Amino acid sequence: MSSGNERGVVYISQGLRAQAEVILSLRSLHQFHSWPVTVFGDLPVRGAEFINVIDPGRPGRFIKTSLGKLTPYKFTLFLDADTRVLGDIGAGFDILQDGWEFAMVHSPPGALGVRMLVPQEQATMTKFGPMPMCNTGVLYFRRCPSVDQFFTVWHNEWLKYRQHDQGAFLRAMHRVPLRLWLLGRAYNSGNLVQHLFGRAR
Repeated sequence: MSSGNERGVVYISQGLRAQAEVILSLRSLHQFHSWPVTVFGDLPVRGAEFINVIDPGRPGRFIKTSLGKLTPYKFTLFLDADTRVLGDIGAGFDILQDGWEFAMVHSPPGALGVRMLVPQEQATMTKFGPMPMCNTGVLYFRRCPSVDQFFTVWHNEWLKYRQHDQGAFLRAMHRVPLRLWLLGRAYNSGNLVQHLFGRAR
């Protein structure tokens, strides 16, 4: 780990709108936590380590599905650029410390998750039935062989269509089951993390 820190936060800053949103999200994070932060993408953000990564796909998705090998931290919190931290969110790291491999929030019920699939991916829902979507905008994960394998499969599944990443996430979970802790809604569009969907696009 290049930073020497076990716990850290990563963002993706791909394009001017995403950069502006990361600045605001990072400012909100620093009100509650002093964890080190690394930004991947094409535009740096003051107050964070910056690593330039070329993203040849839908902005951010190529990098997000590659974070397993990119993160410099043992325990990582990924935050979408359009999130705002409203309170202490350290419990997600404690969950990883206890041995869980991922911690994240389900997408809201209804059609929202299905809209995250391109037409070619509808077979994903047909194959797995009414499996709820997981929102990948707030994602805690630990470095270990099973998670490294999961990210490899997730990335390869995403490369099939190069659009949204949630369908690829479900297919990867089917192939590489993880010790997944489901966080409450407070951590995504709740009173701990606000998610302003679409602001960074």
